[in-house]
Amino acid sequence: MKTKRAMNWSLLSKNKFVVNKGTEISSMYGSPDRIETNKDGSLHRATWTKIEGCEEVLLYGDVYKKLHPYPAIVFVIATRMMSVPDNLIGPLKYASETINIEQVQTNKTINNYYFRTGKKLKAKVSGSCASITISVITLKFVEDMVKKYSKNTKLTHKMLMKIFRHEYDKRVSDYLEGKGIVPPIKWYPNKLEKKEEYTVKV
Repeated sequence: MKTKRAMNWSLLSKNKFVVNKGTEISSMYGSPDRIETNKDGSLHRATWTKIEGCEEVLLYGDVYKKLHPYPAIVFVIATRMMSVPDNLIGPLKYASETINIEQVQTNKTINNYYFRTGKKLKAKVSGSCASITISVITLKFVEDMVKKYSKNTKLTHKMLMKIFRHEYDKRVSDYLEGKGIVPPIKWYPNKLEKKEEYTVKV
């Protein structure tokens, strides 16, 4: 059972964004299930499992930067297991550099099934940003594109890349412009960042 206490994140990181987000998450969900540190004791990454409708929520000690669809920092990752057809992996990755699709390091059951049969039941899909919500919007985007286009036989790879990138950009833009989460995400309770949902950010 997770300890419902806030940790002193300033002992693990000197980055104010990491400290603030770590404090926010642990104040609601307790200590991470895993904490990985560097040789000097600083945070490499912290992982909470089964929170906010996600398989994992990870907080990295290093802050990276992205350009698309807006310049932003990246240090929060959300993951979820889902089926992703091989033919959609390229277009999904093109939609955003923050989307990753792990097909081997999923879980033991899925990996062992793949090893025995060659069939990929599910992949561990991750989305990353500076918030759980935008990371989850990214996961929902992948989920929706798979549902809509997994049986596509008419659209070319190049056409799918253009469609996916446009749709991803629109979803992130809607949120950052204060329009909320569009479309809504039933499996995401948004307990932690609800107050930010209709705040104009750009």
